[in-house]
Amino acid sequence: TPTLVGALSAHTIVAASAGSAHTVFLTSEGAVLTCGRGRCAGHGSAEDELLPRMVEGLPATAAVSAGGAHTLAVTCTGEVWSWGSGLHGKLGHGTREHELRPRRIEGVAGAAAVGAGRTHSADVVRADTLVTGAAEDELLPRMVEGLPVTAAVSAGAAHTLAVTRTGEVWSWGHGTHGRLGHGTRENELRPRRIEGVAGAAAVGAGRTHSVVALRSGEVLTFGDARNGGLGLGAEVAEDQLRPRAVAGLTGARAVCGGRSATAVTDAEGRVHVFGSNEHLLQTHTDRSRHEWRPHELESVRSAPEGHLRRLRP
Repeated sequence: TPTLVGALSAHTIVAASAGSAHTVFLTSEGAVLTCGRGRCAGHGSAEDELLPRMVEGLPATAAVSAGGAHTLAVTCTGEVWSWGSGLHGKLGHGTREHELRPRRIEGVAGAAAVGAGRTHSADVVRADTLVTGAAEDELLPRMVEGLPVTAAVSAGAAHTLAVTRTGEVWSWGHGTHGRLGHGTRENELRPRRIEGVAGAAAVGAGRTHSVVALRSGEVLTFGDARNGGLGLGAEVAEDQLRPRAVAGLTGARAVCGGRSATAVTDAEGRVHVFGSNEHLLQTHTDRSRHEWRPHELESVRSAPEGHLRRLRP
């Protein structure tokens, strides 16, 4: 059941992002607070943080994203900072070393948005996209070729989604369960446009599924249907290789995908969830009971534009 975090009562939180074992909060003044696993929290120590704590040494911040065990932050001046696990080079510093404190990624400027996956990272920079991590580890940010002008990105456990300025959705990475939306389970080493999707406004890459919010407010899902993560009903248990509309959802503004679970914020600030209770939703005391269709969290009300960033990957 959702519970109010009393330790944040002195702050106005405008965004939050959850990794596998840590959580990141962004305040209206551009400060960043974290809690959870110490190696991911950015406080210079491996000791767990049981309460949200201000991250020191980080400039005023505009956006944050928590991956499996690392965090990305976009500053108000367009820099990108990272900390946590450096496995696969996902921190973008040219090594695989861990960083216990925030460190600026050199050579990246004009950033507008970031997406931290489980083993890789993606940034939108001046309407283009950079990504760290590929079939061979990329230790420094490298421009993704062949991708149109991009407005937003989301990094999943092993795949990436991008929304172009014209409302197309492109995907690449692991294709298991059909999470790339191309009608197959094949991997894609380069970006590929998802056919039949137009007017996209936001995307959320989960661990093995994907979710898209259209400008019309409709929500599309595809990929792993187990435990209700696609919101298509208990009768749909097999992989969905192409996007399908989720019935009963209108006015969607923000979406995010996690581990067999999805969250959606609508235009009125209501939060709807569907998927696995075992992993993270906890809408019922019976954790074996999943939400196969959208379920409104009556105790939670978000801002209308909905700063949903990420569920646990």
